Amino acid sequence: MRVRWIICLLVAVFAAFSSHAAFASSVISINGSVLDPAAVNCGTAGNLTTCQSTNLSGPGYLLNNLVFTFDPDPSITGSFSLTNLGPTVTTFTVSATFSGLSLASPVSISGFVGAGTLTDLNGQGATLTDSGVSIYTALIDGVPVHTLLDPPQLYVSTPLASGGPGAPATIPFTSFGPSTLAQPLNSSITTAFQFRLTPGDQVSLSFAFTVEPVPAPEPGSLTLLGCGIAGLAVFRRRRLK
Repeated sequence: MRVRWIICLLVAVFAAFSSHAAFASSVISINGSVLDPAAVNCGTAGNLTTCQSTNLSGPGYLLNNLVFTFDPDPSITGSFSLTNLGPTVTTFTVSATFSGLSLASPVSISGFVGAGTLTDLNGQGATLTDSGVSIYTALIDGVPVHTLLDPPQLYVSTPLASGGPGAPATIPFTSFGPSTLAQPLNSSITTAFQFRLTPGDQVSLSFAFTVEPVPAPEPGSLTLLGCGIAGLAVFRRRRLK
């Protein structure tokens, strides 16, 4: 019986490792448009996929810098700097999704965002706010599982009285986890950002989102638990005699 249990445990562990992103794929989107992997220089080294780019422009924005790393353990970590090139305050969404993942229930999640900066580039002051939802959202299989920088959020860089850009405003570091969720990971993890930024100004953020299997009890612990239950049963039978 014990040998059979050990074999089952080894099979489960092997299945968990082999399920890690054999066909995993990464997608980065800005304002709903998927960035071309070639444009963000996505490359693979070992199990890691890293996408990085500088001065990548799109409709109404400039990605001054982007470095995202996708790990099939799984996790998504990285940082980005984005400048609003438009003439008005604009809502931006930035998301990264890693697909082809699988972990059995339960799972443990953790993550962080910040410390970041809001920079006034034109001397007219800079403002970053939420857009009515959390600035950071972590998702499993497309469903939110945790948020950070919940509304209301307001960060302001004030221009110098003599003219010119003032000091950058700091977006504080905040984190969550590790915490356990009674659910599996069936396909994907996502980190999503949404914020409003004044024209001509820049926001920089770093972040992480990690999902891990919850370790099964050690065989020794299970043996001790079984012995304890058996001992309790013997004790109760003796008391009933």
